Amino acid sequence: MTSIGEYLQAGSRLTDIDSELERGIKEGKVLAAGTIEDLAHTLKIDPGTLAETVKEYNACCDNNYDFVMAKDRQYLHAIKKPLFFAQKLSVVIGITEGGIKINHRMEVIDNDFNVIPGLYAGGCAAGGVVGDVYPIVTTGASDSFAVNSGRIAGESILKYLGK
Repeated sequence: MTSIGEYLQAGSRLTDIDSELERGIKEGKVLAAGTIEDLAHTLKIDPGTLAETVKEYNACCDNNYDFVMAKDRQYLHAIKKPLFFAQKLSVVIGITEGGIKINHRMEVIDNDFNVIPGLYAGGCAAGGVVGDVYPIVTTGASDSFAVNSGRIAGESILKYLGK
């Protein structure tokens, strides 16, 4: 297994978690500790805060309901027995959900839907385009909107400037 993406696409279960964790530790992508407090120190975060967060999460598991993040019940697994692990993660998707309100000319509009003269937005800064769902499984799905909204904004700016 080389990536979580391949794992998810394959639809299979991770069958050798121990070797994957060992590999992650060797590569510096996974941290391990015998206690939650030691893990917090390794992460350079407040041990009390991490312990309280784990306690809150375990309460969700005990109640079979995640009242904090609404995590699907099938994925609730209490964090109680050592070793405790942390994985280094990074952002792989960067998009604004919501964003700046615009009209069809990419002109920025205020809360009353009035155009703010001379102000334009496009691409991921423009909001209200994808609604409450964004297709994150489609690589580059926002690219065509970014290119086209930039073109439309450019044309609108030229008209605004009288050119």
